Amino acid sequence: TGSVQDITERKLAEMTLVKFKTAIESSGEAIFMTDTKGIITFINPEFTKLYGYSIEEVVGKMTPRILKSGQRTQEQYQTFWKTILGGDIARTELVNKTKDGHMLNIDEVVNPIIEKSGKMIGFLATHRDITEHKKIEQKIIDEKAIDEAILESVGEGVYGTNLEGETIFVNSAMLRILGYTREELLGKKSHAIMHHTKNDDTHFPTIE
Repeated sequence: TGSVQDITERKLAEMTLVKFKTAIESSGEAIFMTDTKGIITFINPEFTKLYGYSIEEVVGKMTPRILKSGQRTQEQYQTFWKTILGGDIARTELVNKTKDGHMLNIDEVVNPIIEKSGKMIGFLATHRDITEHKKIEQKIIDEKAIDEAILESVGEGVYGTNLEGETIFVNSAMLRILGYTREELLGKKSHAIMHHTKNDDTHFPTIE
């Protein structure tokens, strides 16, 4: 009975491993594994597609340092290693370098690999390319800055609100008109501040 149970457990473990490997191989994200010394022990096809390194070039030979762009500080590295060596998951955004020198914005998740006994045997890392997302994000920030610069330069008082009626932008001319500072207005309900009374000196209701 014992031997049958051992075989069954081994077969289940093998099936689980096959399913796990299939999921990694077919993942749309770059995935690699390292031992506790940082030597790469496995990469999936997406890793090669993203970074340009083949299995023969990195597995058993290289560490993730080959991807370093030089834009991560020593303090950030120390925090990262302290997290994963402590058995916790580390998630961060960083800039990595491909084999041909291109820089990529990466969303990185690193999981410690821990045996049933509690022994740490390596790390599993997932890298998602967010370069295009970051470009769009930066474009929106730049366009907003330009719009605000234009509104700031006009002589009339201008302010903007979100759908909840909270002030999200106010130019210097409007601050002079109202006599408030920018800190006093941003995030506040503009209706309560700017529509205080009607022509007959009666108060506007806050829902009007």
